[in-house]
Amino acid sequence: MRNADSAPAINLGQITLTLDPAAITGLTAAAATWLQGREGRKVKVKFGSVEAEGATVEEARQLLELAAEVQARAPVEEQDGEGEGEDGQND
Repeated sequence: MRNADSAPAINLGQITLTLDPAAITGLTAAAATWLQGREGRKVKVKFGSVEAEGATVEEARQLLELAAEVQARAPVEEQDGEGEGEDGQND
């Protein structure tokens, strides 16, 4: 996949984390390294059904903080992955 004005998109996979302040600091540092490595890069954050992307270190930090707020308000079942599976059935 390639945008007209950027390098090919690379999917590095998906991980699920609990976003405490230390995690936000570490992920922001990782995002900064990634974003500064090549012009045109973006960081995508998905929380719940919302996906957002940022192209600057500050935008990445704000997205991670917002995701942490959303995560803190989510019911426990949603945070630990229990409840309904991908097929809509209870695990």
